[in-house]
Amino acid sequence: MSGATTPTREALRISRFNAFYHQVFPAFAGFIKQKGGDLALAKDLFQEALLLVYEQKLRHDQPVSEGYLFGICRHLWHQYRRQQSRQERWDNRTEPHTGEHYQEPSSSKILTLLSRAGERCLELLTSFYYHRQSMQEIAAAFGFSGERSATVQKYKCLEKVRDQVQQNQWTYEDFLA
Repeated sequence: MSGATTPTREALRISRFNAFYHQVFPAFAGFIKQKGGDLALAKDLFQEALLLVYEQKLRHDQPVSEGYLFGICRHLWHQYRRQQSRQERWDNRTEPHTGEHYQEPSSSKILTLLSRAGERCLELLTSFYYHRQSMQEIAAAFGFSGERSATVQKYKCLEKVRDQVQQNQWTYEDFLA
């Protein structure tokens, strides 16, 4: 038998992908159109589904049916819609402090409050909230035994600040410039 008459694995794989395109994609594109999507989205989702199927085939070496591929495509569509819905809700949310009435809190007043908790607390809270250092970095910088110790110390510092706010009965407006 000559190599020219027997199809190679690559040729079989390409043939199978072409068959998927001709058999599954038109139905999936119709499904997407019916649900309000467009052809470009259908192509993107179908390509992603093909990649997932191909990766699974490499891992498990099992044949994949057209129905299975269509099911993956539908799942990707639903996943896309959920993500879009979440994004729309996020975009449409109202900002509590937008508009002309918002005033920036006074940095000096907040700094004074934090310094009353102690210099070490001021440095720790500044490192975490202002400099955005991780607890691991804070633990190393402050000489704590570990990340957990730094977290506990940060909590204690916040409690000191909360206690001062409660004792003095301060409100948000007290910190406005």
